[in-house]
Amino acid sequence: MNTNRLWSEIRKLKGSTKPVTTRNPKEEADTLAKHFATRAASHTLPLRIQQEFRDRHEAIQIESNTDRPLSMYELNNALKLLK
Repeated sequence: MNTNRLWSEIRKLKGSTKPVTTRNPKEEADTLAKHFATRAASHTLPLRIQQEFRDRHEAIQIESNTDRPLSMYELNNALKLLK
């Protein structure tokens, strides 16, 4: 998708018809990134979806003991897989 078409789609979503006048690619990329970041932010979701997301996230909290050091046995087995 070219940038003109992308901006056209964004204008449709925003409900505006004002043309974009920038020719600086970095500025254009930053503007697009900011726009999509705000559209995709979790706080823009409906409250019902936010609550369901929190509930599911809390339900899958699993204790992990992955912060322990590797034993020599585990290290040797991992290295064998690389050979």
